[in-house]
Amino acid sequence: MEAIVLTSLRWPLVVLLLLGISSALFARISQGTRLEAPSHRLFFVFMGLVGMATFGALLVGPGHGLLSGTALSLMSLVAVWDCSEMSRTAVS
Repeated sequence: MEAIVLTSLRWPLVVLLLLGISSALFARISQGTRLEAPSHRLFFVFMGLVGMATFGALLVGPGHGLLSGTALSLMSLVAVWDCSEMSRTAVS
């Protein structure tokens, strides 16, 4: 029974993680446009959801939190990465 529950939760978790990473990319791409504020709100909503999913996956077992923990780390990295310095040095 537990295997059926874990299998049925795997695909919604993967979809949530992909949406979370996509929201981080969208927040980064929309920087400086009129969609910046809504995309940041969407990112923080997904950041909270992915964080709760990571916590829940760690409660299930030690090996289950790897994928969601990686997605949470990747979302954090994309959110704080400043690409403007790289584009300024490439132009100079």
